[in-house]
Amino acid sequence: MMKIDFDLDGTLYDLYGQPDWLEKLRNEQAGAYTDGEPLFDENRFYNIISDLLLEGVKFGVITWLAMQASEEYEISTTEEKRNWCKKFLPFIETFAAQSYGTPKQKAIGKHSAIEILIDDNPDVCRVWQTKKQRIAYCVNEKYTVCDALEDIYRKYFEGAV
Repeated sequence: MMKIDFDLDGTLYDLYGQPDWLEKLRNEQAGAYTDGEPLFDENRFYNIISDLLLEGVKFGVITWLAMQASEEYEISTTEEKRNWCKKFLPFIETFAAQSYGTPKQKAIGKHSAIEILIDDNPDVCRVWQTKKQRIAYCVNEKYTVCDALEDIYRKYFEGAV
């Protein structure tokens, strides 16, 4: 079995492209996690997701909340992120919103499946990676989420009988 977990901010969700995003977070304003657009080509993204779903791949989200946020703001922004996922990622089965800096592998526990993280933070990807079961794909402006998903499909499923 394989599961792919997505980071949101900077990976799937355009937080950093919003005007005054950092000020919104520091002032704990609503809307920081609802006003952003997807960072992916929707047709390409949903086509490769469909192919992976047909192969039995499961999907989830592991996202960090704002740095040094109050408990109330963490609760409200968790709901904002969850609602964004319902709109753009209706296929995900798990959703974990963690306090900023919490190692993302804590959201998955022990497992026997291949667990892939797609994230834009190289340090998070480095910490996630193990020799066999936890694999990380670090995305950026040149190597997109769709590129990573297509590489995963080619590596694990293309030509499989």
